[in-house]
Amino acid sequence: MKPIPYLLLITLAIPVQIHLLSLLPFSCPLDLILVITFYAGYFHGKSRGMFIGAYLGLLTDVLSGELLGTQMFLKTLIGYLAAVFGFSIFSKNLGVHFLLLAIISLLNGFCNLFLLHLFREGPTLQEALIPLILPAAFWNAVIGSLYVFLSRRRAGNRQIFAEEGHSE
Repeated sequence: MKPIPYLLLITLAIPVQIHLLSLLPFSCPLDLILVITFYAGYFHGKSRGMFIGAYLGLLTDVLSGELLGTQMFLKTLIGYLAAVFGFSIFSKNLGVHFLLLAIISLLNGFCNLFLLHLFREGPTLQEALIPLILPAAFWNAVIGSLYVFLSRRRAGNRQIFAEEGHSE
């Protein structure tokens, strides 16, 4: 995919996360930006993962009105770590993707909590762990694993069409 349409497409993750997820009848602390950044780094390497993380993190910082640079730093770090994991633990097993994304989400939650305490008053670990950090790690891992499953299935369908001589 060309860079400009790709950036516009991933930019849509922010309004989807802010507006559409708030319309769900249940609370879903999903971080689509983390999932996109993780898979950009995991499948495409350090430079793309870090760029996507910095871009989406900066947009999140600007649009949230919070401290400028915290999400940019964390999402860039996630893009880097995902690339490191991607090259050392590359796997087609959905359980591995689930586990890696859950670990990265937990790391993101703890780092967010640390930065909140560092720069201003934030919730304690007990106040944030059960209602925020653990559910976010679970939902990020579920949605990320679903993304891998669907993209692998789509790639399989393309391969079947190519073998039969059809074009999409």
